[in-house]
Amino acid sequence: MNRPRIPGILQRDPPEIRYNYNSYVQELQSQLQSCYEVARSNLKAKKERSKEYYDKNTNVPLFAVGEKVLLHDEKVRRGRSSKLSPPYIGLYEIISVDGVNITLQLPRNYFLVELQEWIANFGSPACC
Repeated sequence: MNRPRIPGILQRDPPEIRYNYNSYVQELQSQLQSCYEVARSNLKAKKERSKEYYDKNTNVPLFAVGEKVLLHDEKVRRGRSSKLSPPYIGLYEIISVDGVNITLQLPRNYFLVELQEWIANFGSPACC
């Protein structure tokens, strides 16, 4: 009768691992903590990579105090078509620049704080 040839390691009895509750919980906690650390470091690396890609393709317009700019207007007035209404309004002067926020001088001494993405640079105020 032919006996199958099995590697020696499979012929031995498997070692008995006896867990008690406390040792199992401690081992599980240590494994979970190491997994969380790896996940946290991977998320941080991915966040930095994404920021680099975004910053590489972002063109932030630089505004200075005293420049004249146009403000993006999303309002569609009653009785008018959104296609035919102008997308930008006014010619407003920049009062202050704070990071991505810009304060504009509106008529009648009103002030408006807007994000840079809603403002278009008018260029040189040669026409006014």
